[in-house]
Amino acid sequence: MPSTAIEKLLLPGPTPFFYGASEAVYQVTLHEPDGALPRVPEALVHEVWQARRFDHTALVTSGGVPVTVLDPGTYNTDRGPDFRAARLRIGPTEWAGDVEIHTTSGGWFDHKHHLDAAYNGVVLHVALHADIWTGGLLRADGTPLPELILYPHLEAPLRTLLYQFYAHPAGPLLCAASWARVPAEIREAWIEALAVERMQAKRDRLAVTYLQAPDLEALLHGRLFAALGYAKNAEAMTALARRLPLPLVRQIPDALDLEALHLGAAGLLPAPADLLRSDRASADYAMDLRERFDRLRLRFDVPAMDRAA
Repeated sequence: MPSTAIEKLLLPGPTPFFYGASEAVYQVTLHEPDGALPRVPEALVHEVWQARRFDHTALVTSGGVPVTVLDPGTYNTDRGPDFRAARLRIGPTEWAGDVEIHTTSGGWFDHKHHLDAAYNGVVLHVALHADIWTGGLLRADGTPLPELILYPHLEAPLRTLLYQFYAHPAGPLLCAASWARVPAEIREAWIEALAVERMQAKRDRLAVTYLQAPDLEALLHGRLFAALGYAKNAEAMTALARRLPLPLVRQIPDALDLEALHLGAAGLLPAPADLLRSDRASADYAMDLRERFDRLRLRFDVPAMDRAA
């Protein structure tokens, strides 16, 4: 065979390539990427799940129970399970809950999810490849967790999905790369129009809320708390504002009592066991706040929120 000749044999499964160099011929066989290789990113499995790039007709858990994906859920960019509010049918039962994803089953234990109550709402664990932990996952409450191994059901070879994953544009919008070439006056006018639209939508939502309960101070109190929580904690901060209404807060003149009440009601005061490695001044300060909150909680009947929520 000439030294420049390359012959490719198109065979199913692993594909052998023959390369000729000088008087020798070498064979190299290409295989599907090994699931144990760290170069398969978890984000790829997220994309496959979110876009449903798998065969839906024969999905089963590691225990052989049929699975139907009614809704893969909403991708979560914050702490907690990867997908929220998914809808699945596992066997005869329809479930609504969270989905957690790893490249292998052992990721559940590697990331300590089996010790975290925030993952007790996970109704299905999805792994790209099976390993020694497959079929043995437990939630923090001790209940077994159903699991789906996705690799046998992929709609395309894994090497194809990997290529597409790394080759697609970096931006979430196909036109994002062209944004800088848009004339400045057009960009500024468009941004201003979107800003006005956003403010008007907020105004309309506030108007609806006010008409349902016409208390302007309470409305502003709740929105202030939501703003302090930013997007990720707006809902939790709004719940805290409802738990600590202004008429209650105004009965407390002492600043330390107010601090203790807010931190305690939010479930953020450390327990004594959390203070073992703290310096004396910090530990004394935290314990003083705990004592103040215990007194205020009994006086005003204010339960503490769940820290994990």
